[in-house]
Amino acid sequence: MRKASAINQDVLDTEVHVEHSSGKRMAMLGSAVSLRDSQGNVRGSIGAFMDITDRKIAEQKLEALNDSLEHLVLLRTEKIRQQAVRLRHLAVQLGQIEQAESKRLAKIVHDQIQQLIVAARMQVEWLMKKADRPQEEIRSVLERIHGVLREALQESRSLTVQISPPILQKAGLSGCLAWLAAQMWEQHQFRVNFHAGIETDLTDETIVILLFESVRELLLNAIKHSSEKEADVDLLPSGPTAIKIAVRDKGHGFHPVVSNSQQAGASFGLFSVEERLNHFGGYMAIECSLGQGSTITLTIPLDDKQLLTDQQGPITEQQK
Repeated sequence: MRKASAINQDVLDTEVHVEHSSGKRMAMLGSAVSLRDSQGNVRGSIGAFMDITDRKIAEQKLEALNDSLEHLVLLRTEKIRQQAVRLRHLAVQLGQIEQAESKRLAKIVHDQIQQLIVAARMQVEWLMKKADRPQEEIRSVLERIHGVLREALQESRSLTVQISPPILQKAGLSGCLAWLAAQMWEQHQFRVNFHAGIETDLTDETIVILLFESVRELLLNAIKHSSEKEADVDLLPSGPTAIKIAVRDKGHGFHPVVSNSQQAGASFGLFSVEERLNHFGGYMAIECSLGQGSTITLTIPLDDKQLLTDQQGPITEQQK
């Protein structure tokens, strides 16, 4: 009120702090207007005050609560980030463990099972040579045993390749995908037109295996669910820091959301591929419509040491 009189102006909604006679400090919101005579001279003032102590206490508590919530959000965000990093490391370790186990199983099949089959076949061959004509019945049985052993040996060798394809340790991503295209034709009579639009210097075996197994999963789904016996696989750049692999089939297509009993296996396979890609910073995109086939694109980032250069022409299984 004194201020209103002194400056000859109204003072509105001014917060002041006063001490009550009891010693309690109070927050007040005050307004004051000047009182003037007929000549306009200030003769006094009149004011009104409202106790806002409770409101100020509530505001302080709310501010403290907001600060606490922001701190909790930061803690939770950091915890989620750390969990994501751990999950990515676990995914890498899991992939390495799976690959090591595949190599171990392939070694067991090659070094033990196959060697036993070969030894048994050699002994049967020796008996076949020793069997004379009166023992035609024995010879017939031995021939059947020999055929069974030959088939078992072929199957075990095929299993070795399926568990841990040797190409994964000998070639880069382009060579592995070209070999996979040839295998699809040889084993399933399914034509895969592979086009390497880039040459990738992928030295990380884990990433190469991830992409190889993902493309194989997509092609096996196409074999199971597509009426056409053909698909295209394109290895292409995706900007300067990533590559993408597009797998395109010419089948009936499917709805990416709806999953029926026939699509359940394919849906789980797609989910598995997407989850593994996500752990390495990649993603999967699906373009499809009923009756028009589908295109599934896998995109994954590259590090600074992985180079992209142009490469010529398509590679199909007929060129292997």
